[in-house]
Amino acid sequence: MLSWSIAQGQGPPSPGYSPSTSVRTVKFDQVFRNLWGPQHQRADQDSVTIWLDKTSGSGFKSIQPYQSGFFGAAMKLQPGYTAGVITSFY
Repeated sequence: MLSWSIAQGQGPPSPGYSPSTSVRTVKFDQVFRNLWGPQHQRADQDSVTIWLDKTSGSGFKSIQPYQSGFFGAAMKLQPGYTAGVITSFY
């Protein structure tokens, strides 16, 4: 599962945290489009959740090129031995 959050190394921030008041919030589907696996993706007002199963995952990309952005990720793995699981966020 991948969902947007602010990662600061000290645990997740409080729900009201905002990285900047000078940057406006936009809906996910206004600035990103699905690349593959729409059945493994759920977009809410200000976040997206993607998940993996034994057969597939999901991917998305920005609609327009950008020079910088602010992104964070929270990844949850299944309990137990997960050495064969590869997670990427880039």
